[in-house]
Amino acid sequence: MKFGPGGRWTRTLTLGVLILTSAAAARTVLQTVRMSPPAGAGYIQQAEEWLGSNVQPGSRLITDAHVRADLIHSQWPATRLATPSSPPSSWRTYDFMVVTPALRAAPSLLATAAMGSTTTIASFGPAGLRTDIVRVDVFGIDAAQALDAAQAKQSTQDGTALATNPRIHLEAQAAIQLSEGVVDTRVIAILVALSAQHPLGVLRFSDAANSGTVRGPLHAVILDTIDGVPVTQSGTQTTDVSTWFAAQNPPYRCATLGVDGDGNLLVALPYVGLSQHL
Repeated sequence: MKFGPGGRWTRTLTLGVLILTSAAAARTVLQTVRMSPPAGAGYIQQAEEWLGSNVQPGSRLITDAHVRADLIHSQWPATRLATPSSPPSSWRTYDFMVVTPALRAAPSLLATAAMGSTTTIASFGPAGLRTDIVRVDVFGIDAAQALDAAQAKQSTQDGTALATNPRIHLEAQAAIQLSEGVVDTRVIAILVALSAQHPLGVLRFSDAANSGTVRGPLHAVILDTIDGVPVTQSGTQTTDVSTWFAAQNPPYRCATLGVDGDGNLLVALPYVGLSQHL
């Protein structure tokens, strides 16, 4: 059986071309949707990078669909991330929320329930494009503020004691930070424990941020000497100390550990959410 130019084969071929063309168009649209960056994409990326380096892995997070997909791609456990259908009554089981422009514009019921009881710990970008990382204050704002005040008081007391430790040399900035009560008490505790094995030189304490504005206790320490030797020259000592830090259990296990661009040893402990106290 022959098919002429206007016969069924021609019509079938035309239909096939239309189907393929439609599929290609659909793929193009899908790719466009997937590749379209959200508002403030660069600041969102900064927030995600800070989150990955400064928050305890596996913390429970509330955020928008874009950040959720990014975090899953970065191996954050999907079961630790809220979904649009997560019940608003569960907000006290979450540790942090990544508040993007998209989440502000269209918050989920869960995000709305949590937003009234949060404390901002890091911000990236200007107003309108800003992404905030906020701590979920599971006991309420008043209780969280009381807890923060108690920790600041304890930090001042512990810092005063650390300043008299003969095995720890504090540079001027580090001494001031300790006296002001702005250093995470966990950081002070690990310095006390480590100094029993190695005399340490503390250059300063840090919020471990490469960008943005970080609030809250300083949860990182920068060591410039170990056993009286500059970090840049103390290969064996630096290795021993790094191994010691890496062996600690949460919440004292490092989120970031390594030699910085100035040749000093940066040790950062993770932010820990309050839901673990429930």
